[in-house]
Amino acid sequence: MTTPSQKVTLTSEAFKIALDRYIDYNKPDPLARQQLESWSLQWSDDNLGTDAKSEGSEGDDFLSQPSHSLQGSLEIGGLYVVIRIQVVCMWKNDVDRDGKTTQHGQLQFASHASARFLTKTELKQIDEQDGD
Repeated sequence: MTTPSQKVTLTSEAFKIALDRYIDYNKPDPLARQQLESWSLQWSDDNLGTDAKSEGSEGDDFLSQPSHSLQGSLEIGGLYVVIRIQVVCMWKNDVDRDGKTTQHGQLQFASHASARFLTKTELKQIDEQDGD
């Protein structure tokens, strides 16, 4: 019997706090400040289920039963571009003879990044929303 992996999730609240601190500390010029303040960050969990398996070859037991998994998409938006990073991360903690989790373990990580510039239509819609 396999133990289902524990799904881990991320939150994006710390991004805004860190960005505000960065702006406060560095005092960027008005144009750079406007661009920085326009940034948004959104994490969305992809529905992986709890039976995530490694994508290794058949017979490869590397992380065949991960103890934890994280899969989702990070979207970073700015004034003119949107960057999307898809992430899959699975890990398995090793346990010593006493049943205690050790600092050793196995990790598998994969990511895919894509970026796109906003279209004129999208920029126009943003301008109209800001004008309201």
